[in-house]
Amino acid sequence: MSETGFAMSADHHPLEGLWDLLQEGQASIAVVGLGYVGMPLARCFARRYPVVGYDRDADYVASLQKETFDGDLRVTADEKELSKCRVFFVCVPTPVDDKLEPDLRALLGATEYVGRNMPPGSLVVYESTVFPGCTRNTCVPVLEKTSGFQMGTDFVVGYSPERINPGDREHALETVAKVVSAVDADSLAFLGELYGSVLRAAVQRTETLEVAESAKMLENTQRDINIALINEFARYFHTMGIDTREVLQAAGSKWNFHAYQPGLVGGHCIGVDPYYLLHAAAKDGHDLPLVGTARKVNESMVAWIANECRRLLGADGEGKKVLVLGVGYKPDSGDPNHSRCVNLVAELEARGMV
Repeated sequence: MSETGFAMSADHHPLEGLWDLLQEGQASIAVVGLGYVGMPLARCFARRYPVVGYDRDADYVASLQKETFDGDLRVTADEKELSKCRVFFVCVPTPVDDKLEPDLRALLGATEYVGRNMPPGSLVVYESTVFPGCTRNTCVPVLEKTSGFQMGTDFVVGYSPERINPGDREHALETVAKVVSAVDADSLAFLGELYGSVLRAAVQRTETLEVAESAKMLENTQRDINIALINEFARYFHTMGIDTREVLQAAGSKWNFHAYQPGLVGGHCIGVDPYYLLHAAAKDGHDLPLVGTARKVNESMVAWIANECRRLLGADGEGKKVLVLGVGYKPDSGDPNHSRCVNLVAELEARGMV
């Protein structure tokens, strides 16, 4: 970074001059998707840059417009407002469908919004969780088709996986290390500096989009596998009359033991991302048996708990009431979406308990 602006190493780079425009308030940043990922990001950037927050849900935007924001943040449901921006952050959900395959409809829809409205010289950054290769091979062609521009000549892309942890006040956006990637060295340097200008945490730059995409897959799949291991142990210990909590406490006395708790695995990430990884691996002709087995173990916990409740209640368990405390997918989230507690209630009811 120089005092006069951001110096590009390549001639005629699409982002040439954009840094100065951002610093002077003459170029805006767009955040597409104002959910639990996009809204904190929009607020963060708005403390230093002009930001347009876009969401297609007009009622939700109307409720946001009643709030007071710090900095320069304007929220809208009018996609034409995106045309006033030069940097775009895509922060939309990437769930799975009924067949546990990646559901990219929101991602591709947001990509079309951006492509239809972005001017030449734009930077498009994806924060939505995707499988390795999705940004380059799935999103970029849609951007090129809808914009009529060529990636690398007219615009560039980056990828930075979100690490928002709802309900966690300690690990906030500004204080968690940010992994960033882009299609070329200048774009990577630009994006790294842009994040670094608003975050207090370290910015970890990776050489390719695929490395950053894979890092997010590994982060959450690792947790899913570790929880599956503890769930298997817990079920076995239960049949043996062994207290799992005491086992974990004893094992935890060793310096290199990693403590995980048994239970239900839901939410937007840990119970979803492994399916994205399995999808990508299968397309490439690879089998990931450990990942698939861990998913089956964790998915089976709902039925196992319901069966144990019915067994413990005995023959007169029909019609007995079972209290389920908390329906959020994780503590302090207040979010029942993708919560396995909802599935548990249904399984209890199916077994005659209410």
